[in-house]
Amino acid sequence: MHDAVLPKQTVPRTRRSLVGPGWWLTGALLVITLWGWLAPPYLPNEMNVPVRLRPPSWAHPAGTDEFGRDIFSRLMAGGRVSLTVGAGATTFSVVTGALIGMLAGYFGGWIDDALMRLMDAVLALPGIVIALLIVAVWGVGLVNTALALGVMGTPVIARVTRSAFLVGREMEYVLAARALGASSMRTIFRHVLPNQITPILVAASINLAAAILGEAGLSYLGLGTQPPDPSWGRMLQEAQRYVGIAWWYAVAPGLTITLAVFAFYLLANDIQRAVVHRQR
Repeated sequence: MHDAVLPKQTVPRTRRSLVGPGWWLTGALLVITLWGWLAPPYLPNEMNVPVRLRPPSWAHPAGTDEFGRDIFSRLMAGGRVSLTVGAGATTFSVVTGALIGMLAGYFGGWIDDALMRLMDAVLALPGIVIALLIVAVWGVGLVNTALALGVMGTPVIARVTRSAFLVGREMEYVLAARALGASSMRTIFRHVLPNQITPILVAASINLAAAILGEAGLSYLGLGTQPPDPSWGRMLQEAQRYVGIAWWYAVAPGLTITLAVFAFYLLANDIQRAVVHRQR
């Protein structure tokens, strides 16, 4: 008598794409910025006074400014500045903030107290005050703008990393690594950090969006990109004088800043969803 063959049971799998709208919007933003760097429709600073303040058309999809410069080409060039400053600021804040958070969360005690009080002191100061202090000491420029934004974002990354390490250091595999004699640095970078990276990646993406918005704000105040180089915030500041007669001049950079920030916030959500799906 043959054994009955039971039908193989399969677990239904949902074919849900992990490439969400954040990836698409961020990719489109990077492609447009790269296009503006390699082959822009017009030179960003090329003046053509006879066509100044022209509305959007086939020749100038976003219109022209007060000097007849193509706004779309300047937006693409400004995106390169904003993304570069945002990436530099985020890199600085992630490296310094994650290091501070790892030390505070893993070792605890007086190290935790000292580092977190330092982060509280930075958070107590308004971001614009920190930016003004750095610019006043080292001068105006893209490097100093990125440094100021990086300092502003460091406490957030530090707190997120600390919270993740407070949970990770009590996991069984971490306790086992300690019992086997693993050094603190090996335990931190080999066992705790790879398994607690999700909140840090999400915070980094959100910090990138905040850095782009901060760069636009500093450039609007004249503390970031200097003329004639284009920047989204600088273009918005220049456009405010012509809102009544050339509405498209202000709408283009304002809408671009909004879409860029929105794209990176969506990217943070997509990263979290993808990592959680992989862990499951």
